[in-house]
Amino acid sequence: MNDVVRLHAPPKGTTFARLAIALAAGQGSGPRAANIATKYDLTTPSVARILEKAATSAGSTASTSWAAANGDFRAAGSEFIELVSQQTIIGKLRGVRHVPFNVRLLLQEEISPADWVAENAPIPVREGSLAAVQMEAFKIANIIVLSEELMLSGAPNSEAAIRSALVRGAVVGMDKNFLDPAIGAVAGKNPAAITNGAPTRASTGSSAAAIQADLAALVQGQIDAGSTLRFCSWTMNPGTALFLAQLRDSGERVFPDVEPVGGRLLGIEVLTSTSVQRAGSPISSTIALIDGERVMLADDRVAAIDVSREASIQFSDTPASGATTAVSLYAANLIAIKVLHVMNWSPVSAGAVQVLTVAY
Repeated sequence: MNDVVRLHAPPKGTTFARLAIALAAGQGSGPRAANIATKYDLTTPSVARILEKAATSAGSTASTSWAAANGDFRAAGSEFIELVSQQTIIGKLRGVRHVPFNVRLLLQEEISPADWVAENAPIPVREGSLAAVQMEAFKIANIIVLSEELMLSGAPNSEAAIRSALVRGAVVGMDKNFLDPAIGAVAGKNPAAITNGAPTRASTGSSAAAIQADLAALVQGQIDAGSTLRFCSWTMNPGTALFLAQLRDSGERVFPDVEPVGGRLLGIEVLTSTSVQRAGSPISSTIALIDGERVMLADDRVAAIDVSREASIQFSDTPASGATTAVSLYAANLIAIKVLHVMNWSPVSAGAVQVLTVAY
């Protein structure tokens, strides 16, 4: 009787992580990396195929022209982005309008509703202004620095750690850039945060009555802006959600459906992210009410990856050109993984997002 070997599908993002491991182990040599990747052939054979393609076409997995012609790479990158999107705020929003890059779009504030039409009569079209917009392609990238020991250990747990680091770096960066009201648009570089320039109210207090009134004002703001509320979500820091979850009035929880990881608030979904700033003394933070139906997202759904163990890294949130203090990866036994993704977002109208500044 022949033995039956059952193979379990590896977790999402495994192919992407194994690409990084093979590239690091290959030490800059495409053929060597492809040969190393053959050890994954049983469960992720596309890793070796991707690296073989890179080696024979004098390209790299960070080259968009090369990646576009490589179906295996697109599949691996798409799987990774899907894994990331499942954990980001914009990926969790319901009803988001997915639009293409660099195509002129006409937005109408007032939707013209369907109506009955008599025989040979004109179809009524609601009067309203049309705004033309075009979603430029912006690159969002992050560099994860890991030890050589972790990257090259070959242990199953190391793969999970590397995959987690890649995903976490992308999620934290996307959430911060999507939600931080201080981030404005920079021509040719990045879109504004979805909360930047949105209608903003200041909290009137931290009592149960004050919070209920403040939250109701945000909901009313959405209604006044034309929202159906069907696709609205609250966004806040887990600490703020914890405060609301613990809030009591006469011994009873004021918001019984709110938890630090989410839940519902006034019947509307709650999404939490540590990328929503909550710091200072007294505490300063924000709660936003976002109508996903009135948010546009352009996303190529593919991530590009490159690996280096010879570069010098400037560890700074605001890297500068010119004379700087940099750390040699080679000297410190470190390996850097660069992940790049092309996307853009924009509210359909200013009222699509309502913001409340809070001290809790």
